[in-house]
Amino acid sequence: MASVSDPTTQVEALVAAVDGARQRLLDYEPPWIDPGYETVREDVDRTLRQAQLAIGKLFENVATSPTHPA
Repeated sequence: MASVSDPTTQVEALVAAVDGARQRLLDYEPPWIDPGYETVREDVDRTLRQAQLAIGKLFENVATSPTHPA
């Protein structure tokens, strides 16, 4: 079992939190439709997805980088 301070667990929790925010945004249907709402929603969704991918890539790079200078 991984500890709460385990970096993999922390990254997974962060990515899951961003995914939860994305899903809430995508599921939200406002009672009014502003002409720019869909554009903003798509932009925020894209930004959150890029953040998820960047977090994963950063973690991958840190996890595979040497810990000692050459």
